[in-house]
Amino acid sequence: MLKLLLSVVLGAASSLAVAAAEPERHLIVKPCDFGEGFQFETKDCVLELENPNAHAVDVVDIRAQREGDSISPVGITIPANGLAQLHARVGLRNMEGINRFHFSILAKQTADVPRTLEVRGYVHSVLDQSKPLLDFGTSVAEDLKATQSIELTSREVQGFRITGVSSSPEWLDVTIGKDGRTVQARLNAKVPLGILPKSHVEVTLNSPVQPRAWIEVKGRVLGDVVPTGDPHDLGLLRTNNVNEALLRLTSRSGKDFRIRKIEVERIGATAQVADCVPAQKGCQFIKLVIDNAQRRGQIGGVLNVDIEGAKKVLPIQVWGMLLSPEVEIVDVEDEQKKNGGATSSSVAPSVNLKAALQAATRPADVPEPAPPGEGPLLKWSVMHEDVIHGYAIYRSESENGPFVRINPQLVPSKKRADSASSYQWRDTSGKRGDVYWYYVGILNNDGTKEALTQPQRVVFK
Repeated sequence: MLKLLLSVVLGAASSLAVAAAEPERHLIVKPCDFGEGFQFETKDCVLELENPNAHAVDVVDIRAQREGDSISPVGITIPANGLAQLHARVGLRNMEGINRFHFSILAKQTADVPRTLEVRGYVHSVLDQSKPLLDFGTSVAEDLKATQSIELTSREVQGFRITGVSSSPEWLDVTIGKDGRTVQARLNAKVPLGILPKSHVEVTLNSPVQPRAWIEVKGRVLGDVVPTGDPHDLGLLRTNNVNEALLRLTSRSGKDFRIRKIEVERIGATAQVADCVPAQKGCQFIKLVIDNAQRRGQIGGVLNVDIEGAKKVLPIQVWGMLLSPEVEIVDVEDEQKKNGGATSSSVAPSVNLKAALQAATRPADVPEPAPPGEGPLLKWSVMHEDVIHGYAIYRSESENGPFVRINPQLVPSKKRADSASSYQWRDTSGKRGDVYWYYVGILNNDGTKEALTQPQRVVFK
């Protein structure tokens, strides 16, 4: 009897011990928002990690997912039910609008797989132009006369000027116009054939908050021998098939040519030369055989074609989608037709329940009290502003400008997607009795800028 009772007691104790053991829990990751900054600034941000477990957790690996960003410390022990801080540093480069910067983290003694930490914020540009571009279109290598220019302007900087060119591709001659705002560029003899490599011109500015800016360069240069498609689309490829593609090359002069060598970069494939069928003067095929053992998903690379007698190698870009046979591609329209014959034009729009509840319970916008002080009071209302980050106020002494932004801090958007929002802002920096022209500008979430109102004449009182 005693032995039986002891067995029962031990069994109960064992059950209690099992019940008391808690499962491993994920680390709680809190993102960091650095607020706002200008292009090419460096921003610091503090991230917090919370350990909800009853034991310490070692973070064994933390790394930035983008070159140039950093985070420290790279190894840390988070105490039981405690917090730890990580210091992240990100470079804003030539980004615009709302951006996110990611860091991967791996911890031991938890149920975690590698996870992602996020730093986010809004990136301004002093330029009025969003992502300025010099686009040369298609040029011919033996007649490089094309010149492109772009005028950069800024309503953020009084007396804005471009002060110099700090870097540019070796195949591009760049000068600054006498007006101090125009960038002029011309391709030179060093320019490569094919689609121009991803590149930019970096110019210096007379702006204390953003001393430089990038201008992207695009274009394509043709030699005598040209591919029929560049980039060449390989289409959808299946790993259970023999995947081959023929790339046709022709001579613009109609002369025969010989391909000496083909080098394949960044894609698993072999390439060899083949005759055109039917035979044609000044025509050759490149037969490309795709390696099915490479990583699945989107694939792409470059074929560097060395042509006898040509001064430059001809690069041809190729890309496609490589999938295993069990991956099914679904056509949404076909699926809708199968399910009752519905099409995209007849399907009832889905309802976002969360957004609908928020709209129903959100209080009406109540105008805030007028800002204190003396000076013109600007008022405006906006509908559907969920895509708007904030508002800038621009002022000029003439209706035709130049206009310059006068509110150092943006008026933040209330982000109301379903109703109107009202705003007020007072200018206290003018001179009594002077006449000014004002307009309200929008800075969108993607960094683009646009005018909300037309210039309005006001006497400063």
